[in-house]
Amino acid sequence: MLWDTPAFDASLHSLYVSLGTATLCLLLSVVLAFATVVVRIPGGRLLRAAILSLVLVPLYVQATAWSAGFGDQSILRWNQVTAALHPGYAILACIWIQAASWLPLGFLLVSIAFERSLHDSFRLALLERGMVSAFRKVVLRNSLPWLALAWLLIAVLTTNDMVVTNLFRVPTWTETLYQQVQFQKTRTVPMVGMFVYAVAIALMTGVTLLFLCKSIRGEVESDSLGSSLSPRSLKWGAGSLAWCIAVCFVGLPILALVIKAGWQVVQIGDTIERTWSLRTVLHSLLATREFLPELQWSLAISLYATLLAIAIAAVAIVVAFAGSRTSILFRSVCLAAGFVFCFALPGPLVNWSIQRCLVDQTGWLGWIGNDTLAAPVLALQTRCAPILFGSLWIAAWRWEQRFGDLLALDGSWRWAHWRALARPFCAGVTAVFFVSFANLESYLLVLPPSVTPVSMRMFELLHYGVQNQDAGLALSLVAVSVLATYGLSWRGRR
Repeated sequence: MLWDTPAFDASLHSLYVSLGTATLCLLLSVVLAFATVVVRIPGGRLLRAAILSLVLVPLYVQATAWSAGFGDQSILRWNQVTAALHPGYAILACIWIQAASWLPLGFLLVSIAFERSLHDSFRLALLERGMVSAFRKVVLRNSLPWLALAWLLIAVLTTNDMVVTNLFRVPTWTETLYQQVQFQKTRTVPMVGMFVYAVAIALMTGVTLLFLCKSIRGEVESDSLGSSLSPRSLKWGAGSLAWCIAVCFVGLPILALVIKAGWQVVQIGDTIERTWSLRTVLHSLLATREFLPELQWSLAISLYATLLAIAIAAVAIVVAFAGSRTSILFRSVCLAAGFVFCFALPGPLVNWSIQRCLVDQTGWLGWIGNDTLAAPVLALQTRCAPILFGSLWIAAWRWEQRFGDLLALDGSWRWAHWRALARPFCAGVTAVFFVSFANLESYLLVLPPSVTPVSMRMFELLHYGVQNQDAGLALSLVAVSVLATYGLSWRGRR
């Protein structure tokens, strides 16, 4: 059993998966951002829109897509049996799927970092030294805090995951702790180790924010000079590499879902016929109605978790920016470190804490924990509240840096300019809702017995192979995520 994995082996597996995923995802994001933001390759806007449209797609949808394309019924046997026979293969599979899932998020953060580095010093370096030298000495150097934060975020998200690692039976710290809490065989070493890990992540994030706050100013206009001075060979080389990455990590999983949704295997006598039809794809999409109860539970959990996250984040923002301006940075970094500590806690450890405080109690506390959605909603706050706080805090800090002195001179009330937070608030609330919908490891062990959200249902179905209706549900979730992302970007342009 995975719960009995030695601490050293669990540490090695966690390092392999988290560091490998974060490094691969960051390298791919740097290449894509360099091609689309700095060099401005032909078709860069379309490429950027295609990648960022998947930023809200759940991780279990990515796992479903890759299992549909490389699972039991495909040419490459990417399944649990092969993973059990070849542990190194299982680790590589986890790294690949996780990197594909977090690539849109990493690309978004790296693109923001590069856009904010295209200022006058980049223009001068570009004219004097050329594109490669200007990118290396100006853009990369100015983007280091953002790149470090993106790498750290992806590493934390990968470490906290147990969907992909459970699918391929990779005994990471989170997977081991999940098994221990599930079978009530908890040990002190994993819990203390993950608690220390969360504290270390919080401290590293606080230090990174101190450097990052100096670069979070007002809006920075993108420089179009790089596109005109880029050699044609560099444009086509970067463009070819970027489009290849997009095809492998964005187009291939979507194509696998479409093929699986329309795939039919019929045995006639001694022969087996394999066909694909668009009608089967439509039937698979319509079969999503079978998951209506699971979708309703997911929507209810997401709604309640989002409302509670709004209340928590609003109180935290008021505390961060109330009082004297000289202590805003100190209070903000302390609050951000606290939220990051909660965000870095693995889901099984959060579940164990809620079980002890709520689910295992008697009386009215036990009724709340076992017969209501309070336990999963509370567990989700370790993921939702930090996201919404971070979105609002960045916008409020930028506003303070741009207009704080003017507000102090004319005596204007800071909260009268609430419109500066309207757009990031909408984006943060949408992100929180989709994170609540997509997250599973945070509340899997504290779900009431009669509650089965769609994330849990797809997690169970993944272990038995992807069927047509599963692929149809995954395609429907991809379509909803893409529409939501497009709606946010359209509102931002407005």
